[in-house]
Amino acid sequence: MSSVEIFAKRLIKLREERGISQQELADVLGITRQSLSLYEKSERTINIELLGKIATHLKVTTDYLLGLTNTQTIDADERAVCDYTGLSDASLHNIIRIKELNVPKLVDTLNILLGNKDFTSFIQELNTFLHPDIYDEVYKEEQEKVCGGPVEIYKDEYGIDTAAPMREYERMTRLAWKRQAFLDFKDVSSDNRNIDEYMFACFELISSAFFEKLDKNTTKRRKE
Repeated sequence: MSSVEIFAKRLIKLREERGISQQELADVLGITRQSLSLYEKSERTINIELLGKIATHLKVTTDYLLGLTNTQTIDADERAVCDYTGLSDASLHNIIRIKELNVPKLVDTLNILLGNKDFTSFIQELNTFLHPDIYDEVYKEEQEKVCGGPVEIYKDEYGIDTAAPMREYERMTRLAWKRQAFLDFKDVSSDNRNIDEYMFACFELISSAFFEKLDKNTTKRRKE
């Protein structure tokens, strides 16, 4: 995607998120609505002066508008953290808010969660639910290494790759989690709810197992 196309896409996104019409933004920028429309259709390249006006009015950086960073914030320190960690502005602000709430032990609890040795596995497992297609190719490559040649990926009705080279316990656990999440999603989809319900069901199932393990480890350390 070219910088012109990225700019157009992000301009539309920011304008709509802020509830600003094309005409309202055009008036602020001192251009016609037709001109703004051309920018949003990637049919005209933005000039530096106008780019600066848009960034100032929408409170984002010009780098974000041009696709040079995925961080919107104009705060230099926050931008550095987001660029280094890959966290979104919203994710970083949620972490900052936890500290600002000044609730006793709240930051300590966050550190226990993020510092736990199983946290990375927890996120990876959650990722397989939210983005299953990404892992199809990974599993296929692993199977080809084991089998020494090309293999086909076989899936059951829940989208589970039943031939994935993992320990039986892990395979059955993942199967059980995904089956339950699938059934939960079927239930909520009948109420015309969106995919967020499915994502939440996945998160709830995986996190319950993670926190159960975390609780056992904490209890064990207290006894020691």
